[in-house]
Amino acid sequence: MVPTVLVPGLLCSAEVFAPQSAALWSDSPVMVASTLKGQTIEEIAFFTLWIGAETWAQ
Repeated sequence: MVPTVLVPGLLCSAEVFAPQSAALWSDSPVMVASTLKGQTIEEIAFFTLWIGAETWAQ
């Protein structure tokens, strides 16, 4: 099953997506990306995909 990845704004937390996560979870796994890992958008994307790949491979 293909996971859904939600990316909050740089000054937001995963709490922003709590209602959406609950609603989407029945259709597929949901991951909320951390915008705290990395100094640039590219680094944030890299860490999101890297951590996500480890999570989804299990």
